[in-house]
Amino acid sequence: MIYDLVDKAFKTLLSLNEEDERKFADARKDINHINHILHDMVIIDTKSSALLMHVSIMLAVVIGMLFTLIGPKESGSILAYMLKIEMVAYAVVAMVLLRCLDIMRPPFRKLRNEMHEINAQYHQEIVTRRAIYQLMSRVVFILTVVLILITFLKIFGFQ
Repeated sequence: MIYDLVDKAFKTLLSLNEEDERKFADARKDINHINHILHDMVIIDTKSSALLMHVSIMLAVVIGMLFTLIGPKESGSILAYMLKIEMVAYAVVAMVLLRCLDIMRPPFRKLRNEMHEINAQYHQEIVTRRAIYQLMSRVVFILTVVLILITFLKIFGFQ
C-alpha cells in the first residue's frame, strides 16, 4: 500500500510513461550488435563501480587523515594542503565516475528516432564511458600514489 503511493508519486514527479518504455524496448531490439553493446556496458559499469568504491574509501581515508594526523597547529602546513587537494580531487573523480553508471532509457535518456542514430548513440555512449573510465583509473592511481607519499612524509616527520 505505501509502495503504491510512493510509486504513484514518483510516476507523477518523473513524468513516467509506459508508452515511452514500450517504444524504448521496441527500438532497442533492432539495434545492431545489441548483445555486444550491452556486454561492454556491463563491463564498464562493473569496473566503474569498483573504482568508485575505491575512490569512496580513499576519500574517507583522506578525511580521516586530516582529522587524525593533522593537528590544529598543522592545519596550514604543506601536508594539510596536499590532503585537502587530494580530498577535492577524489570527490571530483567520484562525480565523473557517476557518469559511467548512467542508464540509457526513459525518462531522462531517451533514444533518438532513426535506427542509425540509435546505433550511433549506443556506440558513442560506449566510447565515452570507456574513455572516462580509463582516464579516471589513471587519475586514481596517481592520487593513490601521492597519498602514500604523503603518509610516508607524515610518518617520517615532514610537516
